[in-house]
Amino acid sequence: MALKLYFDAELTNPVQIDGELEGEPDETKQAVEEGNNVEEVVSLFLASDDATLTYESIVLSQHDTNGEGVVIEYREATDTTWEDPLTLADGDYGTALEIERRVFKENLTEAIYVDTNYHRLQYEEFAKA
Repeated sequence: MALKLYFDAELTNPVQIDGELEGEPDETKQAVEEGNNVEEVVSLFLASDDATLTYESIVLSQHDTNGEGVVIEYREATDTTWEDPLTLADGDYGTALEIERRVFKENLTEAIYVDTNYHRLQYEEFAKA
């Protein structure tokens, strides 16, 4: 079937990816004082739902956001460097990989910051040999 992003390590709550109807939108919502910055870091989990496939050329990137000046970056949970796009190792992803997603925006003018973050997940899939 496919390589998918999930909000939970149990892989029961998929993240909606650009162009797909399945899953929940990735939303950021925080109360912020005017002039301050917002930063949110959450864990997402990348896994395959098909044990017969393996994946190559895997790239996770920001597709879009509702707000201007919003930065969305990613990193593997064990890494310290934020990237957009994030290129991942080839593999079957039978075991979920924890990825952190960071949303950052400076100098907010709203009392409550609300945004929907859209992601793009690109990869090539192959049948396992």
